[in-house]
Amino acid sequence: ILEAQNILVSLVESNPVNLGYRGLLCYTYLELWDYSYKDAQDLKTIESIAQSTRALNVSGAEGYFCEATRLYLIGRNSEAKVTVESLLNSSSQFSLLPIVYYLRGNLLVAENDHLQGLAFLEKAAELWPNWNRPYIAIARAKAAKNEFNDAAKNYQSVLSRNKEHYEAMLGLGILNYR
Repeated sequence: ILEAQNILVSLVESNPVNLGYRGLLCYTYLELWDYSYKDAQDLKTIESIAQSTRALNVSGAEGYFCEATRLYLIGRNSEAKVTVESLLNSSSQFSLLPIVYYLRGNLLVAENDHLQGLAFLEKAAELWPNWNRPYIAIARAKAAKNEFNDAAKNYQSVLSRNKEHYEAMLGLGILNYR
């Protein structure tokens, strides 16, 4: 993912008005956040991309998505939730809509609203069936609800597409240990 981030940064720098590239870059920051320093420079970077994306198109979906990502990453989940809801309720077309459903699902699961969170995660998986992240999030949410067999099925679904998927192997191993 780090290599993808570097490529996306290069694409944004070479074509700074391409909102699609910016949306993907915000998603990459979302995925890499756990591995970052979370220091002032990291915060400045996500703040900068969110602000500059919103400035390019104030009402554009990519700007809302980058802002929701920024809010989520700095722990302002209730504000991120409102921003994601605004994005989902807008009539604009957004190529990264499955990621918005994924983010919304994760926000709800973090609030222990597993039922609604799972619905959003399942919608993300339905829209992009080969994307593994929603299936991992679904498996974790199901395991948190003690639905271990369903959780295992989601991990196995990921492993059927990628036999070496580390998170799926680890998650399934933990479930089998129980």
